[in-house]
Amino acid sequence: MFNRNVGGRDRQLRAIGAGVAFVAAVMLTLEGSTAAALVAGMVGAGLGVNAATGFCLGNKLLGVNTCEWEPADS
Repeated sequence: MFNRNVGGRDRQLRAIGAGVAFVAAVMLTLEGSTAAALVAGMVGAGLGVNAATGFCLGNKLLGVNTCEWEPADS
């Protein structure tokens, strides 16, 4: 569907960032800061999807590719 453009250390950092953002969202929710928790949760979800799929729309729009893997031609 989409060509991968996130790989290596970039992908690892996005996964770690997603975890940190989700923890921040939980902490903010417990403190009663709902709007900030929602933003942190959305950031975490975006980074998590990027890390899981290996695709980032922002990277595509900017022409950035940190993935060393190239798909085989069919």
